[in-house]
Amino acid sequence: MWNLPEIKTIEWNRRLSPLKYGGLYKYGYLGRQGSNILSPMHELSIALSIVELAEEEARKAEAISISKVEVEVGTMAGIDPDALLFAWDSVIQGTMAQQASLLIHSIEGEAHCLECGKDFPAEHFFVQCPHCNSFRYQITKGKELRIKSLMVD
Repeated sequence: MWNLPEIKTIEWNRRLSPLKYGGLYKYGYLGRQGSNILSPMHELSIALSIVELAEEEARKAEAISISKVEVEVGTMAGIDPDALLFAWDSVIQGTMAQQASLLIHSIEGEAHCLECGKDFPAEHFFVQCPHCNSFRYQITKGKELRIKSLMVD
């Protein structure tokens, strides 16, 4: 198994949408600024970008094919894992990842309260700190979309 370096981390920002650019940039974000509208099938462009990045790294390792791709997806990333798996089957055809399975690890949301300093679970973006009832917090986990590892042949 070959693990990708941390620089392949892709952070998802909820305010950005895949409508204008149609996919992940290697440098960071999906879509255009200022939009809260998500495309019903933005998982297709995400799957395409995952395959592109995986193929790029597999070529660097002089691999012939990719047999498995593991990704971490935050529960607050706005990505439907079932739709991503459905899109995966379509986008891998004719690529180095044609026989690859996609394993999705879910990352639960977590926030840090800016009032009391305690961490707490966050299921969505509009939560209240259970310790002090403050609405001042910073999301620390759950927005990720990261390629965790590749298995290549």
